[in-house]
Amino acid sequence: MVKKIFYKKKKLIFLIFVSLILFSACGPTAQQVKEANIHYEMGVLYYREGDFIRALQELVKASEINPNDKHIWNALGLAYRERKLYKEAEESFKRAINIDDKFSDAYNNLGVLYLQLNRNQEAIKAFQEAVKNIFYTTPEYAYNNMGLAYQNLKNYVDAEKSYKEAVILNPSFVPAYINLAKLYMEQNKLVDAEKLLLKFLSVFENDVEGNFLLARLYFSKGDLEKSRNYFEKVLRLDPRGPFSGLAKSYLEGIR
Repeated sequence: MVKKIFYKKKKLIFLIFVSLILFSACGPTAQQVKEANIHYEMGVLYYREGDFIRALQELVKASEINPNDKHIWNALGLAYRERKLYKEAEESFKRAINIDDKFSDAYNNLGVLYLQLNRNQEAIKAFQEAVKNIFYTTPEYAYNNMGLAYQNLKNYVDAEKSYKEAVILNPSFVPAYINLAKLYMEQNKLVDAEKLLLKFLSVFENDVEGNFLLARLYFSKGDLEKSRNYFEKVLRLDPRGPFSGLAKSYLEGIR
């Protein structure tokens, strides 16, 4: 009788232990999810304000409360990347991908991290994974970034294909036009670059970098009158911007 009772007690303890494991494996409670979301939203707010330390504090709390949320890990990766904590950023993006292996935003962000670290082949693989998802709403970002990685590797053919694919997917996506123009200029394909920039500026006439690139192109061709006109336009559009100082330097050389 004693043995039987003891066995039943052992069985009862075992069942309780198993039920606790199963309960914990089910994930956070609704209240915990709500609490984690509050920390997540605060973290995103701090991130957008450029306060990356407070963003990390909030996002780490969110990940501890609800480690099953891919968006928390993705945001945490972004915050770590801004703080140059690259190992932690990589791990965070991978955690997001482990939760959802079709999470294109996390693949794209991981690829950008690899770009920063000059790990271009790994970056390309990440961007390729991002665009595999037919429901990815902004594939032009991944294709544009893929073009940058190919360009870093001097693979100009695939870089051009990537930039063009970005433009096809989103004809209003300015960075892909700019990067394609830079790619042509890097290869000294000035005719192609000029055609592209003129077409681009016929739509986005006040884009500062586009005007600056065309001014620099005409300067390299020796067409100083056109070059002057576009450099002066850069100064009118953005007199205190990042291209204004360079434009002034070119203009002084022309005069």
